[in-house]
Amino acid sequence: MEKQIPQPQEIDSLAKLYDEAQTKADAQQKVADAFGDQLKAMVQEFGEAAPKSDKTRQIQGQEWIVKVTTGQTVQIIANEVAKLRMLLSDAGKTVFFKKLFCVEPRYSLNDGAQQLMQDNLPLGPKLAEKVRALFMKAVDIKTNSPRLKVDRIKKDKKKSKEDAA
Repeated sequence: MEKQIPQPQEIDSLAKLYDEAQTKADAQQKVADAFGDQLKAMVQEFGEAAPKSDKTRQIQGQEWIVKVTTGQTVQIIANEVAKLRMLLSDAGKTVFFKKLFCVEPRYSLNDGAQQLMQDNLPLGPKLAEKVRALFMKAVDIKTNSPRLKVDRIKKDKKKSKEDAA
């Protein structure tokens, strides 16, 4: 039996159910966020350092332990690091620089590289085989899970009246 293309009414009906469920979930998330904010404030004010963790504080009730971890994201500004490296190098303090930073090359995959590896490589059969094998080890490509976005095309007459009020 062959599947039939969904009718516009079926798409609209399912999208409306999804939108309504998402709206309810968003409202519940706001409630959960409010409780979460209260717990975070409680832990930050009264919590103690968690064992074996300098970035986590915790507070304990009779049934629950609430932990708050404050992580960090570090971004290295390469051109500023280069200036610092040059300054320390000029001062003869390259060892100190090496205590602060390690120098690593950064590679990016060029557009068309995947297709190039699937084509006949102009390298000779043995070298092409080795290059493909190393390329497969050097590049890890993961497909992201599909993301759903549902947008209303036109407003309901009811919502338009509510918006006007």
